[in-house]
Amino acid sequence: MEKYYVYFENVLIINLIVNYLILWLTARFANLSIRKKRIFAGALVGAAYSFMLLIPYLGSWVNMVTKFLVSLLMIAVAFWPLKLRKFWQGVTSLYLVTFLLGGTVFGLGYFLNDSSFIGYFRTIDIITDNLIFILAFVVCAYWLFGRVLQSFLNGNRIQEFLKTVITITFAEKSLQVEALLDTGNHLREPISKYPVIVVEYEALKDLMPEEIRASLSKGSSELQELFEVIEKTDMATRFRVIPYKSLGEDSGLIVGFLPERLTVHKGETEINISEVIIGIYHRSLSPNGNYRALLHPEILS
Repeated sequence: MEKYYVYFENVLIINLIVNYLILWLTARFANLSIRKKRIFAGALVGAAYSFMLLIPYLGSWVNMVTKFLVSLLMIAVAFWPLKLRKFWQGVTSLYLVTFLLGGTVFGLGYFLNDSSFIGYFRTIDIITDNLIFILAFVVCAYWLFGRVLQSFLNGNRIQEFLKTVITITFAEKSLQVEALLDTGNHLREPISKYPVIVVEYEALKDLMPEEIRASLSKGSSELQELFEVIEKTDMATRFRVIPYKSLGEDSGLIVGFLPERLTVHKGETEINISEVIIGIYHRSLSPNGNYRALLHPEILS
């Protein structure tokens, strides 16, 4: 019977590097903050768990439930504190990245040793004999995948497909804004139930009358002052206060207004909409300024 020798330090090093790269790609994919020491600690949690495959009498701990709990712990250690929604987004991204790259490992095994790669201990034997090559291969593969992922996310391939131009008409003035279709935007004005399109204040300020602009620039912190000013104009019935539970905060209020008309430009097609609210957001929506509005998905349906 053929014997296989397992070198714990090799298993630790490989698992540590692979877990680190997976967590790094997860952070890029889920737009989580990257802190190298925290990611290293999360990777160490995963690497430590891998030893349970090699230690006798601990086989009962190697099951789907335990693996899932370990993945939660890895995300928590690497990226905590996180809001609950962002936490589960991180977990989902972790599994997505793992599944996407899992084929690389099996492909490498077949390349090195044909079908016998399926045996776990034979896999460790292969890894031991080819440690430097495998580490170089894995690092290069993950680096390449990371560059492709960055290009896919930041290179606007998705965004260009989802982007459109909208024209907002208000107070007898019009302006055009680059908007991104946001399938996660389910914001509605609570009274009319109209969908809300979130637009940066800096992109909208030239549309606002002079008497309103000064108060509006202060954001939601001076709502009373703002509405005292609005009440003195003939536009009081067009402004709203909209509660929300996202946009970088747990909850809050944004000021919105009912435009005279909203036109969505998609290719040669124009869609004119009147039953919509424009929510005024006082921060940047896109890190690189590719879009300045988030379009409600119902607008195009």
